[in-house]
Amino acid sequence: HENLFQSIQGSPLKARYLPAVVVYALFTIAVFFAAAKVAKTMNEAIVRGAIVGFVMYGFYDATNYATLSRYTLEMALTDTLWGTLLGAAGAAVGFYLLNR
Repeated sequence: HENLFQSIQGSPLKARYLPAVVVYALFTIAVFFAAAKVAKTMNEAIVRGAIVGFVMYGFYDATNYATLSRYTLEMALTDTLWGTLLGAAGAAVGFYLLNR
């Protein structure tokens, strides 16, 4: 992954952990309130979570693809899929914990 970040931003990856924690906290809050908390069934929670993940990651990745010349379509699609799966899984866990 080092080469990937090097090619996109022209310097080695230097993670900023506090902003990363904030991003995942915001994602968790969105999945909880838009999916896990309002769903009536596990399947509904999963679908709602997948939609939240798809929209949030899709927005981010489409923006990167539109503005960063070295950000490839493959990277955008792969990361959007990851966000979709993460949202679905997070909503399933949240729904389970709320309804056990």
